[in-house]
Amino acid sequence: MSTFQEVNDASLIQLIGEAQQGVGDWNHDFDAAKAIDHLATVSTKEK
Repeated sequence: MSTFQEVNDASLIQLIGEAQQGVGDWNHDFDAAKAIDHLATVSTKEK
């Protein structure tokens, strides 16, 4: 069983991969950037 953080990391890696594949899709890149920013904020608050 994976921890919540591991699930977050896996989702983040997947998002980054998808964003890199769809460079022309600005909306997708923007969603990925928001997700990365959100995860960074959440992990900072937990410390």
